[in-house]
Amino acid sequence: MACTCMRHWSYNTIRSPTVASAGNVNSKVLVLGGTGRVGGSTALALSKLKPDLRIVIAGQYLTAFIVRLELCIWLNEAREKGANMVTTLGNNAEFAEVDINDDKSLDSALTDVDLVVHAAGPFQQTENCRVLEAAIRAKTAYLDVCDDTSYALRAKSFKDEALAAKVPAITTGGIYPGVSNVMAAELVRVAKEENKGEPERLRFYYYTAGTGGAGPTILATSFLLLGEEVIAYNKGEKIKLRPYSSMVNIDFGRGIGKKDVYLLNLPEVTSTHEVLGVPTVSARFGTAPFFWNWAMDAMTLMAAELVRVAKEENKGEPERLRFYYYTAGTGGAGPTILATSFLLLGEEVIAYNKGEKIKLRPYSSMVNIDFGRGIGKKDVYLLNLPEVTSTHEVLGVPTVSARFGTAPFFWNWAMDAMTRFVPSEVLRDRSKVQEMVRLFDPVVRVIDGYAGERVSIRADGKQLVFSLIKDSLYVDLVVHAAGPFQQTENCRVLEAAIRAKTAYLDVCDDTSYALRAKSFKDEALAAKVPAITTGGIYPGVSNVMAAELVRVAKEENKGEPERLRFYYYTAGTGGAGPTILATSFLLLGEEVIAYNKGEKIKLRPYSSMVNIDFGRGIGKKDVYLLNLPEVTSTHEVLGVPTVSARFGTAPFFWNWAMDAMTRFVPSEVLRDRSKVQEMVRLFDPVVRVIDGYAGERVSLRVDLECSGGRQTIGVFTHKRLSVSVGYSTAAFALAILEGSTQPGVWFPEEVPPLAHKLIYKNDTNLCINAFLLASRDRH
Repeated sequence: MACTCMRHWSYNTIRSPTVASAGNVNSKVLVLGGTGRVGGSTALALSKLKPDLRIVIAGQYLTAFIVRLELCIWLNEAREKGANMVTTLGNNAEFAEVDINDDKSLDSALTDVDLVVHAAGPFQQTENCRVLEAAIRAKTAYLDVCDDTSYALRAKSFKDEALAAKVPAITTGGIYPGVSNVMAAELVRVAKEENKGEPERLRFYYYTAGTGGAGPTILATSFLLLGEEVIAYNKGEKIKLRPYSSMVNIDFGRGIGKKDVYLLNLPEVTSTHEVLGVPTVSARFGTAPFFWNWAMDAMTLMAAELVRVAKEENKGEPERLRFYYYTAGTGGAGPTILATSFLLLGEEVIAYNKGEKIKLRPYSSMVNIDFGRGIGKKDVYLLNLPEVTSTHEVLGVPTVSARFGTAPFFWNWAMDAMTRFVPSEVLRDRSKVQEMVRLFDPVVRVIDGYAGERVSIRADGKQLVFSLIKDSLYVDLVVHAAGPFQQTENCRVLEAAIRAKTAYLDVCDDTSYALRAKSFKDEALAAKVPAITTGGIYPGVSNVMAAELVRVAKEENKGEPERLRFYYYTAGTGGAGPTILATSFLLLGEEVIAYNKGEKIKLRPYSSMVNIDFGRGIGKKDVYLLNLPEVTSTHEVLGVPTVSARFGTAPFFWNWAMDAMTRFVPSEVLRDRSKVQEMVRLFDPVVRVIDGYAGERVSLRVDLECSGGRQTIGVFTHKRLSVSVGYSTAAFALAILEGSTQPGVWFPEEVPPLAHKLIYKNDTNLCINAFLLASRDRH
């Protein structure tokens, strides 16, 4: 019956009781998708703005619906919605059933129509512009609310046909794109009229709570857009980026506030670039609740990246993809995620096994998964999630599944029990689920207070961490402070910055990493990218102090620099906790590189203690040899033949513990990042207690001895390392942004103009002691 009724209807109408008189010559508008959210809203607005308009509400037939519903059932639902719309709109409205995939149905529907509004999305993955072509044939004005780049460009290609037929047509004429395009055009017009310079960069930012009330249509649109590479423009060059990447936080003002938005492939980017002539254009979108953004990002990022890497590295064809998710409690989202979870429990789980689509019981087949640091091992259960089907179809992986788990543990038991003892029809009934949510909500809020909001996503057994700079757009400078840098085998962030032509700064404190970064000098120079490595406080400010001591000694003819010694002191971890603890342990596994009269020598780490006076606020402290990159860089750049670096901490027994570790813990253990992280977790509670007692004071002392018998000293002391390192790094960042750093990869001592200005940019209210060039004669 369904197929028969589909084949025989084409244009049947339901009119409101009072029909417009035969003499009425007011314009007639056909709204395709008029029973949907956007189309219905458009029809209502047209009726209010111009009450005399004759409006035809057209419900569309979509092939996709036949998979889920019998056609006749869908038609009855469409007729019911259409009848309700006609009643709402009043005398000049009627309903029509129109098949937008059938030319005859369209031609019939467009008879005597002055304007057709095409709101029957989604427009993604549509291979033709059948409605526009029919409108041109019928000499009927046309408007669509398309939000797909390919469709919009295809529609634009009919410009000559529309011109010949004298048909005005607008594509992408909704709110975004649509109103947003007009806003952009107005901004450009005003800028040019007021001679405020040539437009260089145009950025669209959009936010919608949930689906904006559009439900399945916008959900389908969103999922289809996640399968498209993002088209953007950077200084006139067309570039392609990963969808839902490069998040930025944007303030939308009163009523919305700050929201995270992500790159998406939207047609206004191409159209405004071409029409308005703006060389750099992009568009970003974000939604709420927050976990929808995570889900959208995870769908595009993790699975796609795993498959891409596997194929690029020729590791064989992807065979199995598994998604594992964990959220503590409701992740702070309360009733919304609770309702979502209950509704999902009423759905059979769709999964794929060797290409075959299978259906499984929800919240079954528990497995125990290790989510790594901060989460640990958690039980996760099968759940029906859209990324399973989309990644199977888009990425071509034959076996795909998704599992989810929560905390406390008894929530998982409750979810499992619901699938066993609550009828599935109850769990699929939104009104009944809402009643259940209201019942559970007070309990959930209490448990959320205990469980926290931690979330973890793991794909196919590999936890992925992606650099924010990778394939990013419109970042002028990336500051890489994501240590520890020890035992890192690549400079992925720097390489990505060079690819993106983005300036770079890191706070690296590892010799191997710093020298590896320096090896990218030619690539950075060719890309015209300025980059500074080891640009924090020590190394960083200490390098600049050394360069200044050497410069002054040479200018004042105090003899040739012969010996340069770096001395550092930090109380406890300086407030940096686990990160600096991990860095210290990893450094203990490295032989110390030093230079003696031009000869490179290797020494035992945390050995050769000396007692150094750091002056007011610190006093005398024991310091020990450590392998730090400024030793090699200043030896090579400043040409000082004898260089070394020492470090000490407090309380005093920390120094004893560090020394003991180098003697009794195998160096291969101290060079193993995973084992070091385990040690950090073990020591962290003790360290936090001791930090509360020790404080965060930091001091740098740089001593330079020259052949003329003169010794010059630079000292910098600060009450709080956490504050000082921030200001120091910010000073380097500003030196790059202000244009004082040339393209290439540089050590801090190679950037001459910094010196005093850099050091004294630190917070003077918290600065205890800072001076350079305190000189004395060694004799």
